[in-house]
Amino acid sequence: MEAYVHNPESLETNFFHSYKIAGMASKVFEHPFDLTKVRLQSQVLANTTRFSGPMDCLKQTWQKEGLRGLYRVCIPFHIFFSLF
Repeated sequence: MEAYVHNPESLETNFFHSYKIAGMASKVFEHPFDLTKVRLQSQVLANTTRFSGPMDCLKQTWQKEGLRGLYRVCIPFHIFFSLF
């Protein structure tokens, strides 16, 4: 049997990739809520209100735009940050 040789560089690389994967996974869960927050904040600038609250915003986005609407900017975000 060969002895295990501890390689700190591979350990650092594994941690780095783990952090990237964890960050991407958390963004997938967080993105619809961030989109809702931005849409609610931007309706203050308009003269009329489109949404009565966060749940109404999520519901209307789902009904009008579907899953693609909830994750509109998420894919370009992941592509951009996966480069670094």
